[in-house]
Amino acid sequence: MSRSDTFLEKMVNGPRIIIVTGHFGSGKTEFAVNWAISLARQGVQNVTLADLDIVNPYFRSYEQTETMQREGVNTIVTSCGGVAD
Repeated sequence: MSRSDTFLEKMVNGPRIIIVTGHFGSGKTEFAVNWAISLARQGVQNVTLADLDIVNPYFRSYEQTETMQREGVNTIVTSCGGVAD
């Protein structure tokens, strides 16, 4: 088993909280949404995406809430207006 396989196995099978940080426009939200959906499709239970950007709540994960919920991902997001949903 390679080092990356071990990391991925731990991320899929173990308890986890993943915090994604980076500059504006670096793809953090796209990564987080796709990762959450991927985990849910693999059968991981209780996948939740919490987008807690209070500085720039323009928020593209809000736009994907319905898609994520259809895939079995719980969401904690703010809308474009910055109001907790």
